[in-house]
Amino acid sequence: MSDDEKRSTDKEVHLVNSNNKPCTQGVGGRHRESQSPFEVGGYLDICNISDFDFTATIRKNDPRIKQLIEMGIGKEWVRYASIAGYEAFIALWVVIGKDESVRVRMPPFSKFRRFQRNQLIKQLSAEGLRTDQIKKHIKKHLCEDVSLRHIDRICAKSKIKK
Repeated sequence: MSDDEKRSTDKEVHLVNSNNKPCTQGVGGRHRESQSPFEVGGYLDICNISDFDFTATIRKNDPRIKQLIEMGIGKEWVRYASIAGYEAFIALWVVIGKDESVRVRMPPFSKFRRFQRNQLIKQLSAEGLRTDQIKKHIKKHLCEDVSLRHIDRICAKSKIKK
């Protein structure tokens, strides 16, 4: 309760001036004889940021966005991912990929999952895991059954690039 409020026993709030006399003008828009002061309210001059490009620039530095570039998904899709953010883009991709009536020229989401799986295989190989250990890891964590020959091919390709 502020100094300008006084509570009575009839549970009403009565406003009083600093000299303890009741206010008679009313509150807010119900002021009887007062006018609104000029040049008050509105937007502050400092609140004029309407350009969202700085967030897209920050998102382009996201390593997950760089993976999309590395995958070769296409410049427009990378731009969409940079604008929307990685999580939102992936969620949209999953939905679009399931609905065949949507006419969007976009690679199937399974291609991205395959790319991610192959990246994991390369990483595990670089960490020194054997092919059979990689196969078990992929089966356990991704629930995919990848052949030993396929794992060998992926690991061989990554060794060539070094």
